[in-house]
Amino acid sequence: TSRVNKVTSEVQIVDLELGNPSNPKVAVDGRNMVVVTRDGSASSVDVLFFKLNDNVWERDYAISEKYPSGEYRVAISGKIVLVGLPNAHEGAGAVFIHEERRSGIWERVEEVLIPTTDAVRFAGQSIGLDGDLACVGDID
Repeated sequence: TSRVNKVTSEVQIVDLELGNPSNPKVAVDGRNMVVVTRDGSASSVDVLFFKLNDNVWERDYAISEKYPSGEYRVAISGKIVLVGLPNAHEGAGAVFIHEERRSGIWERVEEVLIPTTDAVRFAGQSIGLDGDLACVGDID
């Protein structure tokens, strides 16, 4: 005999008032959310940090970063955010690491350049993060 418990969930549509973002990417971890979007220029990216307070997402911090042009990916786990840029460095790829240093204050702490080889292309095409363990995938 098998028993299935009914699972219900509530979906909340949230207007984060981002204006007119270009191709936003979103990642959520518990009560933290990060949104990464181009601000309209080819070289600047906005990294927006939100916290869930009383069932309302509130903007906690924002950084405008200079990133290489092209697509990007985002992942968050706790106080660490990864932004993958698979087109960076002539297609070799890169990952930028942000960390919450003090409560609500986020900083870019490192840029990881992926070595260019015939086997590695567009690293950062997919990224995953769990605690301090990161996985970076490429196109192959």
